[in-house]
Amino acid sequence: MARITGTIDIDFQTDELITQEQFKDFKRKFINTLMDDFENQVFDAASDCGFEADEIHPILLDYLECDFDEDEEEDEE
Repeated sequence: MARITGTIDIDFQTDELITQEQFKDFKRKFINTLMDDFENQVFDAASDCGFEADEIHPILLDYLECDFDEDEEEDEE
């Protein structure tokens, strides 16, 4: 039996200031969407490549963080 493991690293930037509440909402929606779609995508990709994925363990997202620029947020208020 073969076992496939890996790490997903997410890194993107935005020119907008993000509040902690916006990030909390983004994080919840992102993780829910990722989990909903991930399992089906793995099964489909394996099938397309000629083998079957027998069991899939969900992604463990160790952390998702945001560098808030608190000084800029305070200046805008």
